[in-house]
Amino acid sequence: FYKKQLNIRENDSYSQKVLEEDLQQLLIAAADSGFLHAEAEIKKLDIKSDGKHLRANLNIRLIEHERVIIESILFQGNSYTREEVLLREIPIQNGAVYSKREVEKIPRRLSRLGLLKNIEDPVIVLNNRKKISLLINVEEGHSTTFDGVIGYIPEEPGKSQEAGFFTGLIDLSLNNLFGTGRRLEVYWKKPDKDSEE
Repeated sequence: FYKKQLNIRENDSYSQKVLEEDLQQLLIAAADSGFLHAEAEIKKLDIKSDGKHLRANLNIRLIEHERVIIESILFQGNSYTREEVLLREIPIQNGAVYSKREVEKIPRRLSRLGLLKNIEDPVIVLNNRKKISLLINVEEGHSTTFDGVIGYIPEEPGKSQEAGFFTGLIDLSLNNLFGTGRRLEVYWKKPDKDSEE
């Protein structure tokens, strides 16, 4: 599994930059599998000459350490939106094995709700070496929008049998009803005396 993450191959020209990127890639792959504390290092580098070229034998050591479990997911800044609404939307839950890739998806998934205007990247809080908490700072957006115009057309002078009437438009959207993420829309339109929607 780990060997597939390497870009450097046999008979490639030596590149310190590619080697450093490969070590970083190994650590990312380990973190995606729950090994948040993994270490990667070049254990041995033998350089020999075959007469024409210098050849290097490379020995990389990767220590996974223990797999890390997400003990809890905490939100900060959601005063109105219920925590279970936010938890329902993210790809991982309490008790899951840590995965760097899945944790990086959290802000994008939360933004799809349309309830939050600012979502920070999750912060890892170490409880101990085997368990962590994820702290996610959010800022709620405006969950209610209201547009409306109401007018009154009085009765025409000389036509006392026709009473005046109201006209107008109301467009009300509640995008986070009681903090549950449910939506309610109310629309009313009365352009003239004889029609209403």
